[in-house]
Amino acid sequence: MSFPEAARRFIHNFNPDITIEHYPIEAIRQMGLPEEQAEFMEHMMLFVDQLAEQPIQDESWKILGAPKLSFDEFVKQLK
Repeated sequence: MSFPEAARRFIHNFNPDITIEHYPIEAIRQMGLPEEQAEFMEHMMLFVDQLAEQPIQDESWKILGAPKLSFDEFVKQLK
């Protein structure tokens, strides 16, 4: 599952009233954050955006065993 899909599923299960909005990276400068925080946020967003996610669950499950809860079940327990 990709990070964006995990975020969507987390929000849907945790609080379906929350919406996820998408803004261009340039919007960070218009948020009114202190310069240092804006630069850090922009740096982090650019870094995450370029990541090539690799599915590793099969290898992890061989070593650790399959999870006892699904992603959705886990999130619902957080409420």
